[in-house]
This record gives sequence, structure tokens and C-alpha cells, in this order.
Amino acid sequence: MNFNLPEGKHNYIGSCECGDIRISAELDLNKIEAEHCNCSLCLKDRSYSTRADISKFKLLSGAESTTLYDFGTNTIDHYLCKICGTKVYSYCKIPTIGEYYSVSIPCIKGITEEQLTTLPDTKKGFSDYGIYKGSYPEKNDFKLIFSLSHRRCRNLFRNKRKRNI
Repeated sequence: MNFNLPEGKHNYIGSCECGDIRISAELDLNKIEAEHCNCSLCLKDRSYSTRADISKFKLLSGAESTTLYDFGTNTIDHYLCKICGTKVYSYCKIPTIGEYYSVSIPCIKGITEEQLTTLPDTKKGFSDYGIYKGSYPEKNDFKLIFSLSHRRCRNLFRNKRKRNI
């Protein structure tokens, strides 16, 4: 994938929709490997994410605005904004591949909708690591993805299925 951005790894800033949570991660966005996890949570919002090394990720602001949501095997902590519901990042500790942060690609500053629609679906996720068996969505429409993600987060907070950190 070539986003026509500076070559090599650079620090990129990301944020939630309301801007309360801000992150920094060192990524090479021209060689990005996007993943579509197929666990029941990620399957619903069809989120694109990429990995960032533990040492190359920083929460710049908004720790008090994050809420933690986990379920199932508890191998991934999903951090969402309490205000707007955006999932900006997750902390992953998967036995077969180790620890890393998963950064939501749409939250990275400077990534356009056009670039997002060109991301390949590598069809990797929990099923590839022997953790969860599920199916993949057939369609990959970014506008639909955003709409479903926003609705799922809103319903998540409405149903109070969250745990504050």
C-alpha cells in the first residue's frame, strides 16, 4: 500500500473524533499492513488497524477520557473515548504473537477517506492466531464501516456494557 507519504517510519499523531484522546505511534504508512480482526466486536465495526511496537506508542492526552472494553479471551483491551465513542487504539497481548498496540488507521491525522478505501483486507485476525473462529464481512465500504462503528459505540455506552479505567 502506498499512501504517497514520507518513506520509512515516522511518528504520526492520531485522535478520537472529539480530539480528547491523542496518541503518537511510529509507523511506516507506505508499508502498512492493515488487519481486519474477525472477533465479534471488530467484525461489527469492520475497523482497520495496524500494529505499533510497545516502545513506539504513546498516549499523549486523554487518559481520563478513555474507557476500557474487553470481552471473550481478554487478550485485547479496547480503549474508547467516553465522549465520542471512537476506538482509537487497543493494547494486545496475544500468546502466539506477543504484545503490541493496535492503532485505528482512520484515527491517524492526514489519512483521507480515499486512502482508506484502497486499504487491502488481509483477512487476518484472531482466527489466524487460533484464538477465535468466525467469518469475514463480504463488503468493505468505508462509509458503511464508519456508520456501523459509530452506531455500535453509541449502543455500547447506552447499554452500559463498559468498565471505566
